[in-house]
Amino acid sequence: PLSFGTIEGPTLNDSKTVAFDTLFLNDEAESLQGIFIQNDEDISLIVDTSGDFNTFTRPAVNNTGSSVFGAGLDNGDLGLFAGADPVSDRVIAIGDDCFGSTVTALSFTQQTGLNNLGQFTFNANFADGPTGAYRADFEQDDAQAVPEPTSVLTLLAVGLMGLTSQQRRRREYS
Repeated sequence: PLSFGTIEGPTLNDSKTVAFDTLFLNDEAESLQGIFIQNDEDISLIVDTSGDFNTFTRPAVNNTGSSVFGAGLDNGDLGLFAGADPVSDRVIAIGDDCFGSTVTALSFTQQTGLNNLGQFTFNANFADGPTGAYRADFEQDDAQAVPEPTSVLTLLAVGLMGLTSQQRRRREYS
């Protein structure tokens, strides 16, 4: 059995699935940080810091079981991810070219960031000045502009850059 530390940012969906991040001891008694999903008694590890990831922010989970989380990589990249593969599950990261500029900052709110259609919102700052709220769609690869009602900035639909599969690599622990 795994030994968990303090559980951070648990998110609950309508099916009573919980997503959370925590420090834990693996089978070799190494201390790692990981993102987990729990359904009833089953706890599945989505990703941990034994590979290319070195830190995580609180994840979000929707009613279909999809999850999104912020993470830092060993190579220094900071971004938003939808699974365990730092390349194919990468949504967007600081330093990415997007909408003709470079992303300079990102933030994601687990409580309101992910809906049941596989869309999630995040805030981004760009090198040429714009800052705003943006939307990424799991099912859509082309960007579309949508008016933002609260400011002159636009809410843009961002295709999941490089995300080719919604499959998550999960290791199950009992």
